Amino acid sequence: MLKFKKINFFSLLSLTAIIFFLIGTFFDLPKRYFLKSIYSKKYQAQMFKCDDAMRSHFISKSKVAKNLDEKSLTDLSASEVSLIDCHDYDKLRKKLLSRGLTLSDLQEIGLLAIESEKSDLKKIIRIHEIRY
Repeated sequence: MLKFKKINFFSLLSLTAIIFFLIGTFFDLPKRYFLKSIYSKKYQAQMFKCDDAMRSHFISKSKVAKNLDEKSLTDLSASEVSLIDCHDYDKLRKKLLSRGLTLSDLQEIGLLAIESEKSDLKKIIRIHEIRY
């Protein structure tokens, strides 16, 4: 009888460990889907704002390097302030990573943002080119 109780205890312990392992493994998938559905629009908007701010800053720096005058310095200062959008984007990115999304998840959200704008090819080109 004692041997039977030991077997039941170890069987129950093993079954419990397997159940917790499966829950831990598969709980991640719904959690990531839920996070992506909640934050994808905000992440996409922040991504576009940061991209635009970096492009403007690059163009402003190029203008200052080419022609150092008051207007180009004012434009550079304004573009540096707009880099706050990149800080907000970076904070959201780190928040999502810390909550369980992977880099691949974030890349997927970014690609979906670009693909959602595929009807307007000029907008996609504008997003990825730097003109100065």
